[in-house]
Amino acid sequence: MTGQPTILVVDDDEPLLKLMEALLRTYRMIPVTASSGKQAIELVRSENPDLAIVDLNMPDVSPAELVESMRRASRRSELPMIILSGDPVDEARRSETGIDVAILKPFDTADLIEKIKKELD
Repeated sequence: MTGQPTILVVDDDEPLLKLMEALLRTYRMIPVTASSGKQAIELVRSENPDLAIVDLNMPDVSPAELVESMRRASRRSELPMIILSGDPVDEARRSETGIDVAILKPFDTADLIEKIKKELD
């Protein structure tokens, strides 16, 4: 990938969104944040992110609906996604959403950045 990747972060926790914005900028990535599932879907359409980091426990949309809608809205053949969750994500939940990479909050910054870079390759 050339240039700075655009990363969409979807979470209803405002302090976490601010933290993620600062972290992604530190690693020369362009953060775009959404605090609702509906906002995330609109931002996928307008911003065409290179990757999305998604909390699946959004109050306005089910996890499967959120992932499916974001992928349909994306102009990419496959929008890479990482689950960032306060709850453990088991194999059944990953299978339900079609997202293979899950990171548990609180997370290790180096681990998150490594997984982002791997998904972008």
